[in-house]
This record gives sequence, C-alpha cells and structure tokens, in this order.
Amino acid sequence: MADKKLTTDEKLDLILKYQKKATHWAMFRAISFWVLFVVLVVIPVVWSVQFVRNFTKAGGIQGIQGTFQELQESAKQFGQFENMLKQLGQ
Repeated sequence: MADKKLTTDEKLDLILKYQKKATHWAMFRAISFWVLFVVLVVIPVVWSVQFVRNFTKAGGIQGIQGTFQELQESAKQFGQFENMLKQLGQ
C-alpha cells in the first residue's frame, strides 16, 4: 500500500472507516463500563441498604440475640434427643 498512491477519495474512505471503528470501540467501552459499574457498585449498594433495612425491621441486635437464643434452645433439644437415642440403643 505504501507504493501505491492513494487518491483523495480513497484516503477519505480510509479515514472514515477508521473513525467508524473508533466510534464503535468507544461505544463498546462506554457500555461495558456502565454494565460493570451497575454490577459491581450499584447492585451491592442496593443490596446492603435492603439488608440494613430488613435488619432494623427484625429488631436489630435484639433480633439477632433472640435468634441465637432460639438456636441454643434447638441445640439443647437436639442434645436431649441424642441422649434418648443412646439410651434406647443400650
């Protein structure tokens, strides 16, 4: 291509092709950026706000303590159930 002399129209066509490709890549980069921004920033922020809202509706720390107490009671009942099974097995 270096040996061949290009006419003004051919040069213009090459410039327009380059500009078209550059525009397409710029659009691709912009769309990719916004998709990644939404996935990596917006969705986690919305999820964490929703989590905090549900956490406070459930009673906050008191709600968690109540849940732990329920788990401890369930563990005690399970321990009693294991003891009954051991006694039946003997």
